[in-house]
Amino acid sequence: MQSYLPFPKAVPSLQAWSKDPGSSFWHHRIFPTSPLHHRSACIIIMLQPGGTVFLQPFLLCGRLRPFEYIRHGTTSLIGFFDIASGRMEAPYLNSTRTEEDFVKAVEGLVNTDPKASWTFVCDGLNIHKSESLVRFVAETCGIDTELGKKGKAGILKNMESRGGFLHDPSHRIRFVYTPKHSSWMNQIEIWFGIINRRLLKRKSYVSIEELEKSILRFIEQYNLTAHPFKWTYAGIPLTI
Repeated sequence: MQSYLPFPKAVPSLQAWSKDPGSSFWHHRIFPTSPLHHRSACIIIMLQPGGTVFLQPFLLCGRLRPFEYIRHGTTSLIGFFDIASGRMEAPYLNSTRTEEDFVKAVEGLVNTDPKASWTFVCDGLNIHKSESLVRFVAETCGIDTELGKKGKAGILKNMESRGGFLHDPSHRIRFVYTPKHSSWMNQIEIWFGIINRRLLKRKSYVSIEELEKSILRFIEQYNLTAHPFKWTYAGIPLTI
């Protein structure tokens, strides 16, 4: 008979992480210093089916089959969760999620407070370590360094070299990447669970436009009462 580890009822706190290997991620990788004017945002990209019309609403309690709904496309949401305020800032909605989309989304958020230092927490997706992002950070931060050529040499050579540049703590805009299989470390995962449960789960829309308006309206209402998440997990190891 197999035994399975149960899911913890809450996400580990920063204090709990100080007791396990993940502590270096938050304590040393994200917050090595505490500048007076510093902003931190968690990032995730959610691909959401859009314009889904259910043909038999009374079947929503079960699993729908392909002929029981019509899908009109998808939209992607690039979200920025401010861990200090608990607000979702500068959401970016688009039908694609290319590296150009990601740079536009980051640029839009940075422009809301152009003089601040920014730390972005995200996973290791390729568009989070792109050539376009490196060039944006270098230009915005006034970094006069030879970037090299993608696939050939220098900072732009590969994802590892680009990621190292973007993670540099000396930059005013920097990116911190969660370890592999550790998305639970990113607080925005909690927020996306909230919007899925409260808005998107089993919801029917007639168009992409209606879906995007619904998401933006939800974010606007959520931000009115937003507050930082209180992390309560005590760091007790799970046992079988």
